[in-house]
Amino acid sequence: MTNEEFNAQIEQMLAVQRQIQESDLQCQQELRIMERTTQGLVRTTDNLLRAAQSGNERLDHLEIIVASLARSAQAHIDDGDRHLPQNDA
Repeated sequence: MTNEEFNAQIEQMLAVQRQIQESDLQCQQELRIMERTTQGLVRTTDNLLRAAQSGNERLDHLEIIVASLARSAQAHIDDGDRHLPQNDA
């Protein structure tokens, strides 16, 4: 192997090493982006779960209020019916 061939091989190996390093850097950058994205998705999911739980609790509370209002309204209707004159037709 001549000196020029040896130097050419060294240059090729250095070029491959640079490509590998660039690829590694790109992979690290993409990994950081994916990690940040994942963290954002986890935060968003947690917020959505909390909002859903809060919404469910509010719905439960509203159902109790509506049921109470319905009972109260029915009681007023029943009470009003008792005060109406009875027609024995």
